[in-house]
Amino acid sequence: MKTEVFGKGKPLVLIHGWGMSSRVWMDTAERLSGKNKIYLIDLPGMGSSKMIYPYSIAKILEEINAIAEEQISIMGWSLGGQLAIEYQNKYRKKVKQLILVSTTPCFVNNNNWNYGVERKVFDNFSSSVLYDWHSAMRKFFNLQLIGAKDRKNILAKLEKFFLNKKSPSIEALGKGLRFLIDNDYRDKLKRIKIPVLILSGNKDKLIPLKASEFLNENILNSRLKIIDGATHIPFMSHQEIFIQHVSEFMKINDK
Repeated sequence: MKTEVFGKGKPLVLIHGWGMSSRVWMDTAERLSGKNKIYLIDLPGMGSSKMIYPYSIAKILEEINAIAEEQISIMGWSLGGQLAIEYQNKYRKKVKQLILVSTTPCFVNNNNWNYGVERKVFDNFSSSVLYDWHSAMRKFFNLQLIGAKDRKNILAKLEKFFLNKKSPSIEALGKGLRFLIDNDYRDKLKRIKIPVLILSGNKDKLIPLKASEFLNENILNSRLKIIDGATHIPFMSHQEIFIQHVSEFMKINDK
């Protein structure tokens, strides 16, 4: 996987969400690099990373592990948060702490989970992505930023970073959507024993606040910080308070 490493201090691996690349983290990563050695990765088939085969979560975790130092912290956003949970579950001794941003343990609603996306809505979006990626992603960006502060500027930046660049692999997008629909991490949360910071926007239209509260209730050593007015991308819309929460968490757990 394409990886960029910079900064000095505690190793911090940043995992982006579905359909994006590490560029979504750039401003945040630069702000955190003063006290952290930042690992920015592009997931396979996205950004500048090539496809891998088989395209599976297990194989992606192996790729991340190949670049990770002995003791790391991980910050994952959305799908990246789910990958962070699974990485910690598989490589338990290597992870010092987790930061889960706009993360849900179960993305799609089912018989005993109502804090996700309806299956029909998810299926319609999946079809539109595979048919017309640019149009679908523009709608996806808009959905993530409904009610966001500085929405127009953030949308312009997202379009510049992603829609005007090389498109992700359609195969990677499709496989990533399968990860979201097939995986349910609820039963794995109580196994997490390390410190966990959960960051959530109270206006997130994709990940309801109830999903973040569920994480907080079921992860033993976790703390939930709700960012007022933030949507699905709090590190772009509310960068100052986001950086403050992350920095305080990293400092507390460095003692």
